[in-house]
Amino acid sequence: MHLRHPAVTPVAAVNGIHILELFHGPTLAFKDVALQFLGRVFEYYLAQSGRRLNILAATSGDTGSAALPASVGAGHTYLCALSAWADQPRPGTPDDHVPDDNVFCLAVRGSFDDCQASLKRYSGSAVPRPLRTGAVNSINWARLLAQIVYYFYGAFR
Repeated sequence: MHLRHPAVTPVAAVNGIHILELFHGPTLAFKDVALQFLGRVFEYYLAQSGRRLNILAATSGDTGSAALPASVGAGHTYLCALSAWADQPRPGTPDDHVPDDNVFCLAVRGSFDDCQASLKRYSGSAVPRPLRTGAVNSINWARLLAQIVYYFYGAFR
């Protein structure tokens, strides 16, 4: 994993209050921890089966930015981040300068809700799809499971 702290999610004491630190990932966002885990889970199971998976992400900046480094260099996954840009790209939003061939970004004119709605329509569609697809947004239970685990782990520490 590309996390900067050996404890992954350390707990720091500040003035008698214990704080779970979730900013030690490549983008300094709390989503890094779960998405780094999810990227490794995808790769592990896909390598075992010899399959490939196309991963979709809807983002207004933080989910896509955290999913990109979790996907770079993966041999069995391709990530497509749908980025919400109303008119102009915003700082922190993924652009098309991604350092690997398995990661793609598409600008969608509209809001994050428009990107998320497209992803949900595609995922819930009964129409057969020729490509195997998955998602990294909060509609993915493995991502939610990872987040639940580190919050409980932090609470018990």
